[in-house]
Amino acid sequence: MRSFLNTATLSALGIIIYLIINYLYCGYIFGKRSHLEVKHIEFFSAFVPKMIFSIGKNFSIFNAILHKGILAKISFFHMYVGLGMIFFPVLYALIKKKEISDFSIYLLFGFGGILVSLFYSYYITYIDDSIRIQSNAYLYLILFIVINLPKNTINYIKILIIGILIFNSVTVLIYSENIKTYISRYEKLIDSSSRDKKMFIIYKNINDNNERNDARLLLFKAILIDKNYQIIESNATDHHEFEYYIRTSDITGKP
Repeated sequence: MRSFLNTATLSALGIIIYLIINYLYCGYIFGKRSHLEVKHIEFFSAFVPKMIFSIGKNFSIFNAILHKGILAKISFFHMYVGLGMIFFPVLYALIKKKEISDFSIYLLFGFGGILVSLFYSYYITYIDDSIRIQSNAYLYLILFIVINLPKNTINYIKILIIGILIFNSVTVLIYSENIKTYISRYEKLIDSSSRDKKMFIIYKNINDNNERNDARLLLFKAILIDKNYQIIESNATDHHEFEYYIRTSDITGKP
């Protein structure tokens, strides 16, 4: 228990130092937020259900297997699988009356603490609630699961991981031709635009996460970055001062 407390104390100290540095440089412990357009939603009726769904969806093993188009059609099943993966190891330990080690307690503490802090940060900024952000917390949970599952189950997981790697490799090969087609089309859009290395991207709704995270739009931005373009984003109603601009519908093909 002493080692757990020492580790937790040092971790907390590191976080506090980071927040102090933010405050000294920005005047805010979480960094400057004045540039964000935050529209708060009701906490219990809207925010909490959304975050529960987000946890389950992002942690589900189907994230590593299914294409997003298929994923959207079974999203509720996807969520239940993810939540089951989170709670099963804890329930197993309780049912079997297995003694949870100090290190396992630390892992659960780390998972809970980081996840809560990420959710709070998202609630006040609405920047991102994706697996890219939540994975900071999931690392602790994955280690807890691996440590507390039976050895024979771990062997099955190894087989599953190998299967996932093969499946994903085949998927990349299948879709690579489509990616090349998109790259060729996007480079023509870029060549016909501004020559001063600035690209104005006009959104139908710049606060719409589905529009912002469209895979085709992200690929277009990646090509721009690779070509050293400056990306300037705006809403559809705010682009009149731009001489050259491109709409997200031109990129994604969605009207």
